Formats: sequence, C-alpha cells, structure tokens
Amino acid sequence: MTSVSDLLFPTSDDESRIQQITVAIGDTRLPLHGLLVGPLAMPLVEVASAMHRLLKMPIGNLAIRGWAKHREIQKAIEVTKANPWERRVVTLAEHSIKSKQSPTVEVTPSGAPAGAPSATLLTLDLEVEIEVASVELTISGGEIIDAATKGSVAKAKLSASGVTLAERELQPADLRPAPPPPVVV
Repeated sequence: MTSVSDLLFPTSDDESRIQQITVAIGDTRLPLHGLLVGPLAMPLVEVASAMHRLLKMPIGNLAIRGWAKHREIQKAIEVTKANPWERRVVTLAEHSIKSKQSPTVEVTPSGAPAGAPSATLLTLDLEVEIEVASVELTISGGEIIDAATKGSVAKAKLSASGVTLAERELQPADLRPAPPPPVVV
C-alpha cells in the first residue's frame, strides 16, 4: 500500500524520507529555520518528522472517500453491514479522484516539559489526483477491504505558503486501503 509520503519522497525508509523533507523545507525561502515555540527552539528535523507522520496515510484511503459516493458501492456497503458474513465485489471503469487538503502540522518539541502546549507550525497544501483504468473493490462488513486495480496513476503535490516542497507521479500506484486496526479482546 502506497502512502502519500512514499509517493512524494521515494526512498526505502522513514529516516531517509524525513531527511528528504528536511532538505525540501531547507531549500525554500520559508521562514522555518528559527521557529520558536515559547522559549524553545524548534529544530527543522522535528518539523519534517511531523510532516512525515502526517503524510503516512495510504493513498488508497483517499480513493475510498471518492469511491464511497458511488451508488453501487453504497448499496454493497449497506448490504454487507447488515450481513457481515457476505462479500460483494464492485467493478468500476476508468475514473479519476481528486483530493485537496490543507492539513496543519503541530509539533511538541522533544525535551519540552510535560504539559507544554504544542504549537501550530505550518499549514500545508496537499493535492492528490488518482487516475484509475479500472478497479475491483471487495466490500465486507460495510467497508471496502481491498482494491485490485488494472492500471492506476497517482500524482501528488505538497506546498507550504505557496512554495512547492515536493511533486511526483507514480505509475502503477498501489491503492489498497490501510488494513483495519486489530481487534483487541
């Protein structure tokens, strides 16, 4: 499953992605180098780490929001919610899904005293566009549990204060949704 972070920062591990985000922020003219939160200086790497955590959402989850509006999928969700043992497969032809979000990154600096307030540091602009040739969605228990695509392209652009931090296209994109959290008994 491909996350927005994987799409924008194509390296093999989280530490490398955080480093790429740090470099992207450092290459801009944004006033992010000497952030102060109360009396505490905010290292740029902490801002990048917070951005990375925010961008770890699977792009399949963004697609699910678009798919959930489709009438046939809504019907399958209702049927499988009422009959949790039943599975439905819905096939959709060529389509595209666009998502624009403006998330805010909040970070509490490491070493901050317990109960120290977090500070809003940065409002981001995230645009994701997914183009799908076709997809088979498996629906069970009232949720989309799998997405098998036959060709997909994902494009993403991340900006802050009008400055592009990263932009990339990925083909094919893995649009499987994040697995549901484990049930703890």
